[in-house]
Amino acid sequence: MDINKIVTDYIKAENTDYAIMVTGVWGSGKTFFWNHTLKHAIEEIDIPGQEPGNEKKYSSARVSLFGLTDVNQIRQRMLEACVTDKVDSKLISFVNKKKSIISRIFSGAARKLAKKYADIEEEELAEIYAIACDLTVLKNTVFCFDDLERLNPQLIQDTLGYINSLIEAERLKIIVLCNEKELFNTDEENQETQYKKYKEKVIRFTCEYRTDIKTVLATISKDICKNSHDYILKQSDRISRTYEEADCSNIRTLKFNLDVFDLIYQPLLNVDCSKDERTLLLGHYLFLTMLYVHALIKK
Repeated sequence: MDINKIVTDYIKAENTDYAIMVTGVWGSGKTFFWNHTLKHAIEEIDIPGQEPGNEKKYSSARVSLFGLTDVNQIRQRMLEACVTDKVDSKLISFVNKKKSIISRIFSGAARKLAKKYADIEEEELAEIYAIACDLTVLKNTVFCFDDLERLNPQLIQDTLGYINSLIEAERLKIIVLCNEKELFNTDEENQETQYKKYKEKVIRFTCEYRTDIKTVLATISKDICKNSHDYILKQSDRISRTYEEADCSNIRTLKFNLDVFDLIYQPLLNVDCSKDERTLLLGHYLFLTMLYVHALIKK
């Protein structure tokens, strides 16, 4: 299943009345996939209905539902995510030229952003946040709602209902990331039944995300493997095959594995031995670090 194509076809389609769900186990890299693949693909798509030569592309924003206590907080989180993704020199320059501050803002959100962007005046952030309240800005943004399974089960139906209103009333494009298997436990069968009914109205396609360890490895190794990057890339087939045989697709485990091996890589290079012996030595310890990490994680 080509999730990338399903999502981009969905974004390109006009008058959609549904959302798309991407599900996968915890640690499989759904958020990583959004940040490094889907987000960039979406932001290459032209917004429909524009004059030739003056095309604008979609923006994207990820909204975590973790810790949500009321569905009314979703709007605020959407606006915060929208502003955070759009703060740039041009917008700040535009804000600086304005004399008045639009009063209808969430001051809490402005203060929160002020902490993150300490070099920007809170007054400017308030203006930026107000600009984001413009429905045109929201309409041209594809929203990713993450961590649905971390919600209180009592809020899941209301959240899906809110997402449905965003789709039908405001014609927004919505991607939902979650571990669907963890949405309910055995004591919540009635809520699970109701969820499935709501889901049928809101979600048109459910795509199961499976980690491509080799692809992820190429992306994350350059930041983690300061000493052993070239060696790790040469061993990517072996590493991905080992993870597949161990039935492990957890990116956190992979990161831990790479971090451990990078610590011992240089000392291994300093061992006095022949070239062939060094090849065997490095391969042996690479495999040992994979065994060690897997054993440690499963404890």
